[in-house]
Amino acid sequence: MTAFPAVLPTQYPDIAFTAEITATTYPDQLPGHDTAGLARLVRATLRRAAVDAAARLDPADLPGAQDALAEHLAGCRPLPGHPDVILQAQITAVLDPTATEATAVLMRARRSQALEDTVFLQAARARAHALADPAILAAALTMPGTGTWAEHLKDFKLTDESARTNFIKALTNLSQLLATARAPATGPADLQFLEILRTFFSRFEQLHQRRMLLAFTSDYMRKAGHRDLADGLDALLEPPGPADPAEGSGLSEPAG
Repeated sequence: MTAFPAVLPTQYPDIAFTAEITATTYPDQLPGHDTAGLARLVRATLRRAAVDAAARLDPADLPGAQDALAEHLAGCRPLPGHPDVILQAQITAVLDPTATEATAVLMRARRSQALEDTVFLQAARARAHALADPAILAAALTMPGTGTWAEHLKDFKLTDESARTNFIKALTNLSQLLATARAPATGPADLQFLEILRTFFSRFEQLHQRRMLLAFTSDYMRKAGHRDLADGLDALLEPPGPADPAEGSGLSEPAG
């Protein structure tokens, strides 16, 4: 079956890939009855499989999306109702002009938001770095424009030893909190570590193997006191809801 069409969702609701799928069956001959019905079954099976993969892909990375779809459909999958028939497929995916323009608009909005976020974080981290010094923090709180902080300090009886001690302790605690606002370090060792983990995870190709690996890692994280991370992994183990089968972690069984 050569180049039958498919419209595939992306990770953005209003942007879709336009695709063509070419199917190959093994053995070469399909069962000899209801040819039209079998053809529909082949198309539906492969479209479902393509939808499962496409719904997680970013249309802004079209080459990466094409490779991901091609790899997904190149795998062997049985034809439903005919366990002796195996399907493999090739796929080409593009964005039509409307989808291309929508993607461009989305990318411009994302770049603008990313720039705003970067400027905000840079300013916030610079201020946190400066205010991590208790003396600078104390001086900053008395400057004009500090609002309720300055009003509060006017009534703070620093001549009282206990009050002065509490004030210094509060400043120190706050400055120590601000000192934790540091840009995350991502050096070569961090990237190599992530690559090793990614390679290790990719070697577990079967669904039950990946579930077992995630369950083991979640249990270890929980015992190590990182409950929030363990809960995040547990969420990946939960099957996607019936209302939105395209969402999830990729740990659901492939369609077809």
